[in-house]
Amino acid sequence: MGTSGWLDRLDEYFGDRLESLLRHHHQRRLRRCGWQGALDDDHDGSWWSARAPVRSGNRMDVLVDGAAALAAMETAIRGAQQSVHIAGWHASPDFRLTRGPDAVPLRDLLTGVAERVPVRLLLWAGPPVPAFQPTRRMVRRARDEFTRGGRVQCALDKRERTMHCHHEKIVVVDDTLAFVGGIDFTALEGDRHDDPMHP
Repeated sequence: MGTSGWLDRLDEYFGDRLESLLRHHHQRRLRRCGWQGALDDDHDGSWWSARAPVRSGNRMDVLVDGAAALAAMETAIRGAQQSVHIAGWHASPDFRLTRGPDAVPLRDLLTGVAERVPVRLLLWAGPPVPAFQPTRRMVRRARDEFTRGGRVQCALDKRERTMHCHHEKIVVVDDTLAFVGGIDFTALEGDRHDDPMHP
């Protein structure tokens, strides 16, 4: 057996064990709040079941690069008629979703939209020990900047375990359009505006 075969089996073994531990942990948490069936595979056929039929009337566009995805998000947020919900690891108030002379900071974009529809952000509160960025202080400053002088609501979640964080990146506009993926609204950890020419 080659090294890669041995490593693959070892990786699979430990990965399966870790997945099992995490599943049991979340099952205990869900049981405590009355949602014990949420992770079961045997659902009753309701819309969220893995066995539910595919519903018509949906469309999916794949936006791989930051330049295209961020521009589409800005367009959707600007056009919101009912609500904007954002959940993510971190968001910087001065981050711009597009580049160019008309690009506005995220804070200004959200503050303007919040004049006509509810705008809510849920961000990770940062690590309990300031070992890496964003620190809790940085995140509190960002929250304060997002909410200063406007109607934007921003909550920080610090209820996770020490080594866990919010890592999702979700934007939902009007409960009808959603963006999910790996792009944070911040320049921390690199340039988010990559394009197809990016290596």
